[in-house]
Amino acid sequence: MNPFFSVIIPAYNREYLIEETIKSVINQTFENWECIVVDDGSTDNTKHVLLSLSEKDQRIKYIYQENAERSAARNNGIRNANGEYICFLDSDDFYTSQHLEMLHREVFLRDNPIALFFTGFKIQENGNLKDPEINKLNGSKDIDYFFNNAIIPARICGHHSIFDNEKFDEDIVIVEDMLLWVRIAEKYPVHQLFQNSVIYSIHENNSIHLNSNAGLRKLKGLKIFFQRYKDIMKKAHHSTKNKLLTDCYFRIAQSHIYQGRKRIAIRFTLLSILYNVDKEQLKHKWYVLLSLLINKKIKEYKKE
Repeated sequence: MNPFFSVIIPAYNREYLIEETIKSVINQTFENWECIVVDDGSTDNTKHVLLSLSEKDQRIKYIYQENAERSAARNNGIRNANGEYICFLDSDDFYTSQHLEMLHREVFLRDNPIALFFTGFKIQENGNLKDPEINKLNGSKDIDYFFNNAIIPARICGHHSIFDNEKFDEDIVIVEDMLLWVRIAEKYPVHQLFQNSVIYSIHENNSIHLNSNAGLRKLKGLKIFFQRYKDIMKKAHHSTKNKLLTDCYFRIAQSHIYQGRKRIAIRFTLLSILYNVDKEQLKHKWYVLLSLLINKKIKEYKKE
């Protein structure tokens, strides 16, 4: 009998984190699942940890691939998945113990639809858990919602047939997940579930940390998307593109402030102001720009 859920986890050099993540799947109250872990060319001890776990529980499947980034790893997992519904989990995030049981109940109540589901989440930082404010989806095909609300892969569950047709763009990173959800929402029904059954872990090794220059890769991914999916962008609100760009430029500026590169930080702060769509954000950006010009320290973007 095929599993009901396939949980796909991409992993790269996560020997100290991955076991706790996988144990959050093992500890699910709903047991009809497989967990496909795609090792994206790790150079540490990740492989040994994963093989040890798979020997103890045959529902855990280990796949190795040469390093090709997480979009390719997730697509590899999708190709090898046998579940009716596909879920995702990053190698440093967690499910609460009833996550899959709750999803199964909601899917069953809707007669196993060809649809996308997404749950709520909690944030874990410095050992503390908090419930963030989560905006409500307005209509099942609101693509602007997915542009404006970052939804981590762990919150997502979708019918397998959706992912047969829609895969992650392998030349896009950082925003590859958001842009896939947009593409899916444009074609399929989407259901929002409000249970906070996922834990998003924030730490210095996150791919979006200020020290990682993630903003530049995000900008590149957005530009590829704008060019490749022009028809989808025509359906988005006219301010959506500018909002994405202003947030991206300011993120790049924050990263350069953090790394002490004042001149380039000024340039990207100015670009962010040029595309700004939020008046409250604009006040802060002018403050940042003025602080840079008069050489005043901006504590929230400085290394301690």
